[in-house]
Amino acid sequence: MTSSSIVQEIDSITFGIYSEKEILSMSVCAINNPRKSGLCTVYDPRLGTTDSSEECQTCKQDAANCPGHFGHIELNEPVVHPLFTKRVVNYLNCICLKCNRLLISKDQINLVGLNKFKGERKFAAIVEKLKKVDICCQPTGKRDENGDEIFCGKDHPLVKFNNGDNTFSIIYEGTKNNKQKTSVVLAVEEISKIFNNLPGSDVELLGFNPLLVHPRNFIISVLPVCPPCDRPFVKADGKTCDDDLTIQYMEIIKANNNLAQDDFIDDDKKRKRKEQTEQDRAKSRASLRFRILTTFNNSQGKAKHTTNNRPIKSIKDRLTGKDGQIRMNVQGKRCDQTGRTVIGPDPTLKMGELGVPREIASTLSVPVCVTAFNLEKLQDMVNSGQIKTIIRKDEKTVIDIKRYRRGTRLLYGDIIFRGDEEIKITDTKQLVQEKDRIKRNGEFLTKIKPANRSYKLEIGFTVNRPLKDGDYVLLNRQPTLHKASMMAMQVVIKDYKTLRMNLAITKPFNADFDGDEMNIHVPQTLEAQAELKYLSFSQYNMISAQNSKPNMAVVQDSLLGAYKMTKSEKKLTKSQYFNIAMKLSQSHWSKYPKTSDGMMDPKEINDRIQHIRRILKEKGKKIHCFNGKGLVSLFLPEDLNYVKKNDKDDVEPEVKIYRGVLYEGVFDKNIIGSSHNALHQIIHKEYGAKAATYFIDCIQFTTNNYLLIDGFSVGLGDCLMSGNENESVASKKEQINDAIKKCYVEAEGIKQTTHHEQICEVRINAALNKAKDIGLKIAKDALSSSNNFLSTVNSGSKGDFFNIAQITGLLGQQNLKGKRVPLLLNHGKRSLPHYPFGNMEPEMEYESRGFIDRGFLNGLNPRQFYFHAMSGREGICDKPVSQTGGCLIFLRVNSVTS
Repeated sequence: MTSSSIVQEIDSITFGIYSEKEILSMSVCAINNPRKSGLCTVYDPRLGTTDSSEECQTCKQDAANCPGHFGHIELNEPVVHPLFTKRVVNYLNCICLKCNRLLISKDQINLVGLNKFKGERKFAAIVEKLKKVDICCQPTGKRDENGDEIFCGKDHPLVKFNNGDNTFSIIYEGTKNNKQKTSVVLAVEEISKIFNNLPGSDVELLGFNPLLVHPRNFIISVLPVCPPCDRPFVKADGKTCDDDLTIQYMEIIKANNNLAQDDFIDDDKKRKRKEQTEQDRAKSRASLRFRILTTFNNSQGKAKHTTNNRPIKSIKDRLTGKDGQIRMNVQGKRCDQTGRTVIGPDPTLKMGELGVPREIASTLSVPVCVTAFNLEKLQDMVNSGQIKTIIRKDEKTVIDIKRYRRGTRLLYGDIIFRGDEEIKITDTKQLVQEKDRIKRNGEFLTKIKPANRSYKLEIGFTVNRPLKDGDYVLLNRQPTLHKASMMAMQVVIKDYKTLRMNLAITKPFNADFDGDEMNIHVPQTLEAQAELKYLSFSQYNMISAQNSKPNMAVVQDSLLGAYKMTKSEKKLTKSQYFNIAMKLSQSHWSKYPKTSDGMMDPKEINDRIQHIRRILKEKGKKIHCFNGKGLVSLFLPEDLNYVKKNDKDDVEPEVKIYRGVLYEGVFDKNIIGSSHNALHQIIHKEYGAKAATYFIDCIQFTTNNYLLIDGFSVGLGDCLMSGNENESVASKKEQINDAIKKCYVEAEGIKQTTHHEQICEVRINAALNKAKDIGLKIAKDALSSSNNFLSTVNSGSKGDFFNIAQITGLLGQQNLKGKRVPLLLNHGKRSLPHYPFGNMEPEMEYESRGFIDRGFLNGLNPRQFYFHAMSGREGICDKPVSQTGGCLIFLRVNSVTS
């Protein structure tokens, strides 16, 4: 391809293997000189130039326009393509070694039904079928005396590849007298002869196009040489560093020249020619194969630099991987109309809304076609300076409005005649006004354009307007592990510097607000905008396709507020109730006229209260509407019935909703979280995605405002165990100490009775872990019902009872890889230098192996803190490793399915 070639769109791409003729036809010269300069070297000037001051001798272009030209190395001995050895073996096992035809005919392939497959599947099916065929069934085209067709009938042995010496062997079965198998090496020249005699029709029967992947092309007799622009050298500190591929080509030329039909070879050490032996030829042959292999693929790092022992970067390494050409430059590239900044929470946003900083919204733009319906509005935006660029009807001329409105640009020394005033220009930022005359270099300018002139739009123009409220953008957080990592959101412009989002939508993105950054992409076509609005919008991705559970759910403060609001019998005043109710937006199923502000109509609120009273009376409940359950019942569908057990309240163990009224039960993570048959999942299934989104929005706005009335906080008193009528706090602490001592006694007994070291260690670890379980039970029972930690745990918003036990009880045994802390110091005698040598008291001995007999409330000593940090670090290291594995699996699945 040259710079003058016609550029056209690519319809399709077909992959194949270059034949010898194709390599020679595209080559401009033969490369056979191992030096670095001159003709027929790796830097032959006919291959192209990388120096901007030189001209390519082939296309006469400079370095910027020369695409580079291939050369070739004619191998003195053919080599099987190192990336297709397995394919060559499969071909040899399908081809008769006598007639060089396929072992079975076309009729036999059709008879067994293999013709229904295509490509690789057909080839794999034929290879599997021919494993049971040991005689060639190909007709010879001749007939016997009876007129019957004669078949080849040659026995077909098995062909294998030996990785040790890189040779192909024919395995012959033993005879009746001698059952021992024999093997004969199959030379590359013989393989080349077999493949050359294979007709193209047989290749088509195997499922391939013979013009692209004929097996003769798997034998390399002419090796293409990449142009220097694909392997440029680097100059640093006055030295020239050659590319890895250049070094490989030089080594290939040296080995290839040694295989020439000559009785003498160059001895690099003694700088003279010496007589060549068969051992030298075998060494050169092995070097040639190795260098060709590692030029294509050096992923195992076998080929290394002689100076720094760094692995050679092969062609495969340059194409594959995260930093390869495919993922780095083809699949991943920079694009326009995108933004990236830190994310943060915003409780005022709905679930499908995204708070976009005003600076980003004014920079990013959406192309809008000018029509008769929007001409006046867009013209006003142009006149006010909101639109920056306009594209005319020809779709080529882009007009910068800022530059257009500036008018004629003034230069230093210009003179402006404004009425009777004469102004000499010393500040070029000054603007030209209407009726100004400009004198430049002693002459008046004829075409003067005044500043701040308006540009008149026409129907058919395209204007790039900035983002506005309601636009759809694509929101993404990396790593993009599943489809919910990229979802469409509606823009709400905010006066902040960060992207703001609703907390219910953080789970599918795996986002938190500790400094995470996210990206937005603005669609530039109507098709893309429609796709975001109707397919990628967050409310249409609420249910996970992986496990059919809700992707989005109420979390943290809102979840805790929903628990407190539905659990407590605390009554709200009428004003408090209506203040919260007026925060609710109007549902799309509402029978009342739409309000101007989109909020729920007061008449609708009163009618729902009457409906709630009727249902409570029907169910025999106290008619109390002004409470948390009454607030929830305002935004539930009127014909919704729902029952689910969660055992969060002893009196009301089930959540019951009848005709849209919550009359029994407590909301927790099991009801409005990411669990099967959650309430919003049922609403999504019965009423649609819009209704489920409305429910999540309303319950968040309701609970956030409820917490302003009935607040929540955790204090030191919640960290203390509380006694009851039967037991005091001191007695419960004593129970924990007794449990620890019993574990010590049990561990000592195991140590004396179990002689197998590994079994003894497992049993001691199990005995010491019992202390943690006992402490958990005691600490859990010691908490009063008013403890604020219980609210967070029971609601599912944060933490669990194990965390509470670590505060009030003890941390227990710390494990590393499922075992106690090992003794790694002083030849396996100590775990830390803070412990003495020799015998220790049982308490100190078990502490030295990671047992912690106290909790966070009392504090850990430095040794215990170190053990706790060791076990915590293990979990921190496991997370990114497992996430990396998930990314790798995703990439592989994506490459297979795409």
